[in-house]
Amino acid sequence: MEYTRRSTLGALGSGVALSLAGCLSAPGSGSGITETETVPLAVRGTRPAWHDEGVVGHAVLVASDEDQAAALEAFDLPGERVAAIESSLEGPDYQTERVLLVESVGPSACYRTVEFENVQLIDGTLQATARVVESGDEDACATVITYPSALLRVTVDGTPPENAEITVRNGWGDQETDSVSAGDGIDGLVPESNQD
Repeated sequence: MEYTRRSTLGALGSGVALSLAGCLSAPGSGSGITETETVPLAVRGTRPAWHDEGVVGHAVLVASDEDQAAALEAFDLPGERVAAIESSLEGPDYQTERVLLVESVGPSACYRTVEFENVQLIDGTLQATARVVESGDEDACATVITYPSALLRVTVDGTPPENAEITVRNGWGDQETDSVSAGDGIDGLVPESNQD
């Protein structure tokens, strides 16, 4: 992979682009999942704390209202945007649901969508694939590093998972699989410029 820290990183500024069209989908083939819903979160031009050379993406398994508030706060969104996202999520019931937040990286402004596939619950662990997808006319896209993210709401029949195994593929096609536990990794979402 050939992306490095560049002066173009800040070209999108600290602004965040949001799309709030939630998408309901059928559950994966794993037993225990009754419904999934994807909510696009943000596309940032500011480097998050998790991103270092060779790191493909970052996942957080949200398991409580407190985790959800902290995760959204890390994106430093305007209050009305946070309210719109929370409205799109329609108040998860964390007794039966989990929200998976995944952020990755892409090589141009056209990489602004994260899609989820192969969502399964296997031996009590949520498993999924998340990939950054290019949208729009490639020739019209600014060549800047972007950090797209999305939320995956998962409803289960029974006790919701406390662990997840997520395979993330970035905009260059690089891929890695990470294991995360509920609530871990929220600090990694904070923009690098806001770190002490």
